[in-house]
Amino acid sequence: MNRISLVLLVAFFIETTVNSQDYKFGKVSKSELEEKYYPSDSTANAAYLFKNKEVSYLYNGDQGWKLITEVHERVKLYAKEGFDYGTKNEYLYTSGGNDEKIIGIKGLTYELVDGKIIKYKLDKKDIFKEKSSESRVHVKFTMPNLSEGSIVEWKYKIESPYETFIDDVILQHTIPIKKLDVIVKVPEYYKFKTNLKGFLYVDVQQSFVNKTINFSKRSAVQSGKVRTERSSGSVDLKEKYYTIKKENIPALEIEPYVNNINNYRSACQFELIKYHYPGDREYPFATTWERVSKKIFESPSFGSEIDKQSHFKEELSTLLDGITNDSQKIITIYQFVKSKIKWNRRNGKYTSSGTRKSYKDGEGNVADINLNLVSMLRYAGLEANPVLVSTRANGVFFFPTLKGFNYVIASVIISNKIILLDATEFYAVPNQLPLRAINWEGRLVKKDGTSLSVNLAPEKISSEDNFISVIINQDLEVTGMLRKKYTNLNALTFRNKYSSLKEEEVIEEIEENNLIETERFKIQNKTTSEKPISITTKFFSDDLVEEINDKIYITPLLFLAEKENPFKIDDRKYPVDFGTTWREKSNVSITVPEGYEVESIPESLSINLTDNFGVLRYQISKSGDKLKITSIVQLNYPIIPAIFYKELKDFYKQVVEKQSEKIVLIKK
Repeated sequence: MNRISLVLLVAFFIETTVNSQDYKFGKVSKSELEEKYYPSDSTANAAYLFKNKEVSYLYNGDQGWKLITEVHERVKLYAKEGFDYGTKNEYLYTSGGNDEKIIGIKGLTYELVDGKIIKYKLDKKDIFKEKSSESRVHVKFTMPNLSEGSIVEWKYKIESPYETFIDDVILQHTIPIKKLDVIVKVPEYYKFKTNLKGFLYVDVQQSFVNKTINFSKRSAVQSGKVRTERSSGSVDLKEKYYTIKKENIPALEIEPYVNNINNYRSACQFELIKYHYPGDREYPFATTWERVSKKIFESPSFGSEIDKQSHFKEELSTLLDGITNDSQKIITIYQFVKSKIKWNRRNGKYTSSGTRKSYKDGEGNVADINLNLVSMLRYAGLEANPVLVSTRANGVFFFPTLKGFNYVIASVIISNKIILLDATEFYAVPNQLPLRAINWEGRLVKKDGTSLSVNLAPEKISSEDNFISVIINQDLEVTGMLRKKYTNLNALTFRNKYSSLKEEEVIEEIEENNLIETERFKIQNKTTSEKPISITTKFFSDDLVEEINDKIYITPLLFLAEKENPFKIDDRKYPVDFGTTWREKSNVSITVPEGYEVESIPESLSINLTDNFGVLRYQISKSGDKLKITSIVQLNYPIIPAIFYKELKDFYKQVVEKQSEKIVLIKK
């Protein structure tokens, strides 16, 4: 059988299987359970056999429209590595008592035992609900009795009072989908525009269906005394159906240095353009980030919280007494807030406890802390404003929505320059945001509710500077001194890590990663955020050089060499996101052991990427019995567009190859 015939046969088999399969809840087949691997992707450790979503509108005469989302999913677990897909997570939006609700959860795990299908029911006690942020509730459940080859299946319904916001219809996951079936039913009163994002093509079919809605309604009637009566009625309308059906969807490829894969995940987005109820005027809804920002600002848990100052006036006035310099005021207030209110690890654009209570209790969420910071800066006479942010985990939203922001930082303007501040980070300095908050652009909200976009990318390059001086003895043991220096975001990352580790744990990690033993280990400026982190240590190793046929081979950068190219695939669809500009510079001095001389050293190399995206400088020189090696790898943009991926991949290839070349010593 030729290759083309075989491919056609496999495709026919898959299509026939998909079309003939029963996808009713509880109707898993024996053939599904017997399947050992996914037919079109044998590397998949799990796959969606069926993924169904139905979105519709439900009218209640007393409450108006609700958005109903029904979910039915069936997942095959081929290997232990796929067991994570036996857990379902849903994040529900909540604001001011208007809460999304999940109801009717039911789930089954199927297993084939001695040729018989065994079912295990999801127990209600295994369904967990917790508040993950001030506007999000996390609902999670893990299916019982997971095993290699088992199938899990669940159904549930989500009721939402936010009928103008239809969640993205996700079309692609990190595992393949055998059959996707989606339908969104929208009453004629709402007009949406569909936007497709990602790289997967789908056909969104649109049609109209006539429908009659029956409803009842309570109303007050006054005849002597007020009483409540219930009336009923019906209305005829048209519903617009958006239908998506697709089979054999490949898995979404995970690539390194992607800020949030959801930004590039294929999905169908629904953007409300307008709504028009019978007998009422037409309401245009196409909004802007400006309007979204203003709405958030007008919330009692946002803008009005900034105006509260009585709780800190006395203490702050004492603290600022005699300070007239604006820059010093900023530093003083910034450090005060960081020491006064501890972050409870919760995000949120709205306050949880409120600025007063969080100040009194000494703990709060992101908004509690940073809105206190804004308020104090204003009290000190500075031009300070909150900046709304979507964290990297929250993703980037492509049209304006209240869900687009989940975090808030502070800003202050000095000499027409915006300085960004996040007081949740104890070791941060002004204009140094944690990586989680560095996500394209934020929205600065002024006192009147107007707003403007703000670039969140770090202005200063993050660096790692290394200096090593080593001596090699006759037994090929290496003795040396190492000095490391971290700046900016690298320093913040290290400080955060170090703060939760004992010094011996840091030493152990350095020794294991670099195949060395250390002594006289010292970390400087570990709590002095304004200065770089400095590490010095003496080290020993018998694993850094090798002898073959009376020749000594040395990797010039020793344990600092880049060992592996992180970019392995041939083509890339997504930008490469490093989060910040960065530089890694290494200076190494090697003393040639007595009785040996240099036979060969690697050639120097200099590379410049297109448009100054990055540089590689690599140079080795010899002076007497000393070898001097200098290596600089630098990326000048935090985000590299995908069109430059091949060049970037080749750049890293040359970095790895050059840094792995050996110095060769021979006996005199």
